[in-house]
Amino acid sequence: MRRAILIALFSLASCVANADSEIYNQMESFFTDFNDGVPADAMIERYFANEVFVVSLSGTDFYSTKTETENWFGSVLQSIRRAGWIRSVQKDRSLCMIGETTALYGIRYDRIFPNESKVPGSSIYTLEKRDDWRVVAVTVTSNDLKLECD
Repeated sequence: MRRAILIALFSLASCVANADSEIYNQMESFFTDFNDGVPADAMIERYFANEVFVVSLSGTDFYSTKTETENWFGSVLQSIRRAGWIRSVQKDRSLCMIGETTALYGIRYDRIFPNESKVPGSSIYTLEKRDDWRVVAVTVTSNDLKLECD
């Protein structure tokens, strides 16, 4: 019996470690694509669910279709580019697994603008395992909030 429990715990730990690696790799690709100027529709196709819940300083929104989600993300990209955004630099990231199919991924970053001015920010992405890991919710803050798991 004790051996069966140890095997089950090892298997669960292995699944979580694999999920951690998958999510970190996926979100690293997301961040690279974001900085490289990949269009919104391609970003949604690669990383997001068709329906996304967004919490930001300006309010809370739910985008229930792929087109709505693409339009939202496209407007985010246009807004920061109009402001002169050049790139974002990661400061740190963290991951909290909530069961086997849900995770919170937090990232703190600086948005770099002309003259190397920096605007700190942070985002927390909620991901669900579907065919692969997909962003289903985004919480965007303008402060230096860090996701911590207990």
